[in-house]
Amino acid sequence: MGILYLVRHGQANSGGLHTDNVAEGEMEATYDQLTELGHEQARVTGRALAERIGSGSGSGSGSGSGRCSGERPIILSGPLGRQLSTAGEIHAEMVAAGLDPQPVETVEEWREFSSDAVLAPYFRAHPDELAQIRRAYATARTGHASQGSEQGLGQVAGGMKEHNRLLGQAIDAALREWRSTPGFASFAAQVRQGFSDATLLAAQHGSVVVVTSAGPISMCAATLIGADWTHMINNIFTSSVSVFSTRSAAASGAAAGAAADTAAQLLSFNEHAHLDYPDPSGARRLRRYR
Repeated sequence: MGILYLVRHGQANSGGLHTDNVAEGEMEATYDQLTELGHEQARVTGRALAERIGSGSGSGSGSGSGRCSGERPIILSGPLGRQLSTAGEIHAEMVAAGLDPQPVETVEEWREFSSDAVLAPYFRAHPDELAQIRRAYATARTGHASQGSEQGLGQVAGGMKEHNRLLGQAIDAALREWRSTPGFASFAAQVRQGFSDATLLAAQHGSVVVVTSAGPISMCAATLIGADWTHMINNIFTSSVSVFSTRSAAASGAAAGAAADTAAQLLSFNEHAHLDYPDPSGARRLRRYR
C-alpha cells in the first residue's frame, strides 16, 4: 500500500482579486505568487511531511512509515508559480530533516483552472457584485491605513471577514456556472489523469507528495466519496494536506504480467493541525483559506 499526499499551495497574492482589470481577465498573473505568509506555511507543511514520511528512519536511506525501504521521497508539483514555490519549500525542509528527496518534478495535470477563465466572465455579467466586493476590500484597507500598527491590523482582519464572505459567494456562483462549460469537462479529465498516474506511482513507491491547488484536490476527494465538488473547493486551507491510500492489484481475470489496476481511498481531507497553533495573542495566523 502507498500513501498519496495532496498539498494545497501556500497563501497566494489575493490582492490580484482587487485590481481594476479583474473583469478583463488579468487576475491570474497577479495572483500566482506566494505571500510571505504562504512561504512560511509551506515550510511548516514541509517539516510536518518530513516527519511523517521519514518517521522511524532517521534519514532518507531508511525505511520510514509509509515508505518502501531505500526509496527517496517523490515530490510532484503543478506548473504554476505558487505550486512550484510551495514544492520548493517542502523539498528544502525534507533535505534539512535528513531525507533525500528526488528533485521536484513538474506535472501539467496538476495545474489549477484559470481564475481568469472562471471569474472574469462572471464579474463581467455581475458588475454590482464585483463593486460590492471591492468596497469591502477598500474599507478594510482604509481602516488599516487610518488606524496603523496593531489596531489597524485588527481592523483589516475584521473588515476582511465581510470581504471574504462576499467573495466566497461569488466564487461559488461562478463555479456553478462554469461546470456546464467544455472548460470544466477538460479540467476534470486532466485531474483524473493526474490522479490516476499519482496513485499508481504511490502504490509502487510507498509515498508521493503532490503540490497542487484547491480545484484538483477537491475534485479527487469529491469523486471518491460522491460529494459535490463546489461544496468542497472553498473549504480547503492553504498549505493543508489531504491523504489517500493507494494499492495495486492484478486486474480481475487478467493474465500474469498484465497492467495492474490501482485503487485509492480518501483517508483524510484538509488536514491543517500543523497550521493551527495560536500565537501569543491567540490568533491562528497560519490557518487561512486565502
